[in-house]
Amino acid sequence: MFAYGNELKSHWAQVMLIFFKEYNFLFAYQVYPCLIAVVYCTICVRCSNSVRNLTHKISVCSPEQFGPSEQIRALRYKAKIDEILKITQEIFSVPSFCLIVANSISCYSMLGWYLMDTMRISQLIQSVFIGICSFLYLTGILWIAGTLPVELNKLKDTFHEKAYLRWISFGFHSEKNFRKEILDKPEFVFTGCDILHYRRSSILAVVGTLITYTLLVVNIP
Repeated sequence: MFAYGNELKSHWAQVMLIFFKEYNFLFAYQVYPCLIAVVYCTICVRCSNSVRNLTHKISVCSPEQFGPSEQIRALRYKAKIDEILKITQEIFSVPSFCLIVANSISCYSMLGWYLMDTMRISQLIQSVFIGICSFLYLTGILWIAGTLPVELNKLKDTFHEKAYLRWISFGFHSEKNFRKEILDKPEFVFTGCDILHYRRSSILAVVGTLITYTLLVVNIP
C-alpha cells in the first residue's frame, strides 16, 4: 500500500518510504494549510484591533475636541488600515477560498463516511479528528475575517455620531464636513475569489449547506 504497488525487500527502504510519505502527507494536508490560516487570521485580528482602538479613541474624545485636525488624523489612520486590507485581500483571496473549499469537502467526506459506513474505533477516531479540525478551520476563518466588517461599521457610526454632536452642539457651520468621507466609503468585506463573502452569518449558511447536501447524497439510492 505504501510502496504504490512496488514491493520493497529492504526493511530500511520500507521505513524510509513510509516516513517520507507520511511526512509529506502531514505537511501538505495539515501544516501548510494551518500556516496559511494562522497568518491570514493574525492579519485579520491585528486589523480588527486597530479599527477597534481607533473607534475607542474617537468615542472617548469630546465633541468639542473632535475638530477638523482630529478628524483628519483619524481618517489618515484609517487610510493606512484600508491599504493593509487591500493588500491582504489581493494576497489571500485565492488561498483562503481554497482552504474553505477544501475543508468543506473534508467535512462532507467525514460526515458521509460516518453515515454510510460502519467504522472501526480507529477509523472513527481518525474521522472525528479530521472532521473537527476541518470544521474549526472553516468556521475560524469565516468568524475572524467576518469580525472586520462589524468593527468598521462601529467606526463609521462612532465617527458620524461624534462629528454630528460637534456640529449641532457648537454650531461650527463653517467647518468642513468630514462625515461624508467615511460614510460614503463602500463597506469592506473580505472575499474569496469574489465568490464567497466572509461574514459571521456565512457560518450558518455553510453549516446548513453541509448538513443538507450530505443528507441528500446519503439518501440517494
